[in-house]
Amino acid sequence: MSVDETDGGSWSTRIGFILAAVGSAIGLGNIWRFPYQVHANGGGAFLIPYFAALLLAGIPVLLVEVWLGSETGLTTPLAIREKFKESEFLGWWAVLNGFIVNAYYVVILGWSAAFIVFALTHGSTLPTGDLFTAFKAFLTSWYPVAGVIVVWAINYVILRLGIEDGLERANKLFVPFIWVLVILLAVRGMLLPSGLDGLEFYLTPDFEALTDPSIWISAFGQIYFTLSVALGIMITYASYQPEDQDITNNAFIIAFANCGFAFLAGFAIFPYLLAADATATDSIGLAFVVLPKAFQTIPFTPIVGAVFFLLLTLAGLSSSLSLAEAQVGPLRQKLGLSRAKTVNAVALAGVTLSLVIALEGPLGLLGSGEAVGDSLQLLSMFDTSSATYTLPMIALGETLIFGWVYGVGAFDGGQRIAEAANAVSDFSIPPRLYAVVLQIVVPTALGYTILSQIVVDGKTGLIAPLVIVFSAAISSYVTQRADTVAANGGDDA
Repeated sequence: MSVDETDGGSWSTRIGFILAAVGSAIGLGNIWRFPYQVHANGGGAFLIPYFAALLLAGIPVLLVEVWLGSETGLTTPLAIREKFKESEFLGWWAVLNGFIVNAYYVVILGWSAAFIVFALTHGSTLPTGDLFTAFKAFLTSWYPVAGVIVVWAINYVILRLGIEDGLERANKLFVPFIWVLVILLAVRGMLLPSGLDGLEFYLTPDFEALTDPSIWISAFGQIYFTLSVALGIMITYASYQPEDQDITNNAFIIAFANCGFAFLAGFAIFPYLLAADATATDSIGLAFVVLPKAFQTIPFTPIVGAVFFLLLTLAGLSSSLSLAEAQVGPLRQKLGLSRAKTVNAVALAGVTLSLVIALEGPLGLLGSGEAVGDSLQLLSMFDTSSATYTLPMIALGETLIFGWVYGVGAFDGGQRIAEAANAVSDFSIPPRLYAVVLQIVVPTALGYTILSQIVVDGKTGLIAPLVIVFSAAISSYVTQRADTVAANGGDDA
């Protein structure tokens, strides 16, 4: 079943797809999570494993997803089923994970939207001096609930308009404006007295820190979080393209635009941190406590604060839209529903879970702790389970299935994917090299990252879903081999 058979629509131009994909990747993870990871992992030293992870792990998996959506014209679960019917569940796992991520993502966007108002009306981001206490008070108010409703209303309107009139037009507006805002913040930050000191910390690597395995684990985790892979987004977005689109170029443009934005975001964050001599205990605290404190120390506080939270809101909206579309597309194709009915169902389910998370504060259920994230028990639980564990497990499943199983005989899946991408692309990637990276480097890095995190957190129960991922790969391989033998009249080619 193609996309158009259920009134889904498609991108009107190649740039429409690229901007939507870049908009999906450029989200909260690049504006607050990336600077926090740099801050917590040795400053400039983090950039080395980060860009290594981009080349050795991020782009190879992104290429698989763009290729799969482009070749099949199907959204995530059905595209995987098209190749391996036993592994359709992996696609639905990605859809479910995206649903959970989007639910708490919208809550954070609601905070950000409220902070735009605070910045313009109070002359700062919050009306009191003790920003940690003020932020916790904010969480117990009804502002977060109102923010959830506003953000979901915007998402709903854009999603109902469809692919071309809704998602494509929104991203053509949001994405260029996001780049303008981050450049403005970066220029203003570098003009501060401490601006160059902030950039020195950001860009000067501590090479001794590179011997710490946790920095490499954080870098690989950050890449998967920010590239929007293993969430069902890129396969679904790629399926809305016309046939024979340039797969390799598109994947590289998306990846480098995303990481280029993250790199630029560092220029827009670190000068302000040094201005306030501030440290962050978590990424939420960085965005909503530490940076507002920094903004209060410089001229034009209301404007700078409003620009930052407008940047955060627009970048988050583009990602939230993609997460919701990654649910709408598969459900519409699987159930044969109209787009309107599917959007209604996704929005209703999404706003319900978002409200449950947002009500944690007003209902007096916040936890205690020095870090802001420690107070947000529900949000932290969903973030840890979905982003820290589930996302890399799904990526590992995709890598095993399409790297090792998608082949005939000698485990040549990576080579076949590269050859298929090269056939419709302006420049080629070496198939054998790509196969080595996809089939050996990526699963090794992912497996090490997942197991290390499980050991560190003591969550040995999560080994069970890891076993399921490997079982799916083995099952897909056995079935494919059986089909190959049957097609050859009983000869094992």
